[in-house]
Amino acid sequence: MDRYTSALAALLRVSACSRSQPGPQAAAPAPGDSAAAQPGAQAPRPADAAGPTATVPARRPRYDRYVVTAEELAEQARGMTNLYDYVITRRNDWIRAAGGGRLRGGASRMVSVYVDGIRFGSSPDAMRQIPVGGVYLARRLGASEAAAKYGLDNNAGTIEIFTSQDRVR
Repeated sequence: MDRYTSALAALLRVSACSRSQPGPQAAAPAPGDSAAAQPGAQAPRPADAAGPTATVPARRPRYDRYVVTAEELAEQARGMTNLYDYVITRRNDWIRAAGGGRLRGGASRMVSVYVDGIRFGSSPDAMRQIPVGGVYLARRLGASEAAAKYGLDNNAGTIEIFTSQDRVR
């Protein structure tokens, strides 16, 4: 019992001692006080003597290699009349077949094209009929995503094209 009371007394002394010392919030001068009045304090520097400043460059918009938006087409597809020209020029990897092995009896290894959820043509050449100005969003789906969304005959991947915001799924 004697050890218990001595430990409790020591704990109370430490607690009382820590309450009597000023914390970090007490060390800051009041708004009307001068910095010279406190011992060891430095006078504040004027705003023009703050030193060199760093300029942070603006962030570039995030680039998604699987999605093309209408804004991106408006900026980058100048002089191109159809979506096929843009894809061949800027996103050539979209045309190449993606995905793993073939399923027995599977369809061809050509990337399929869907416009507003409906299959459009039998090859990426069908995009020659789609004007750049009529595209709201174009998206490249890999083989597994395309098979899950549109069926197993899309084992080379799919290019989805949406003509308005309402149709994007």
